[in-house]
Amino acid sequence: MFAIGYASQDILKNALAGIMILTTKEIRIGDLIQVNYINPMFGKVEEINLRYTVLRANADMRRFIIPNSIINTHLVQTYTNEELVRFDVSFLAQRTIPHKLLEQMIIPAIHTIPRIQEHEYTKLVQEEITPHGQVHRLFCYVKPTCGIPRPMIYTELYKIMHQTMQKS
Repeated sequence: MFAIGYASQDILKNALAGIMILTTKEIRIGDLIQVNYINPMFGKVEEINLRYTVLRANADMRRFIIPNSIINTHLVQTYTNEELVRFDVSFLAQRTIPHKLLEQMIIPAIHTIPRIQEHEYTKLVQEEITPHGQVHRLFCYVKPTCGIPRPMIYTELYKIMHQTMQKS
């Protein structure tokens, strides 16, 4: 009897969370969302029912079937209504490279990435000088509807910056 009560607790929890999701309409089919659970899950909402919500990952087309109680109790970021999302990336550069030269090399290279938008707002800021080098932070903007998960965009940014600094 205890096992039946315990099992029905999860079913009831997911059903109540599903009703909340369906009635508040904060998440709708077609929305791009990220659910920050153990590992962040990013994708387009394909289905919402009483027990679970289905996300389709844009990068590799995997399906995430997420119990509604997880969506209800964890941070969910929705990107559908946002025009731009800011990315900021910190990195270490050699102390011998002047900041202005680094800026002249990295910003045009970053602008070769088609997803980067609002080029006039791309900035490179020197944060500090340490015994190991200069700490810089790059700020740029991406359309969230580009369909590429955040970690892949960060990887692309780091790759371009690394290649550019190798040329100097």
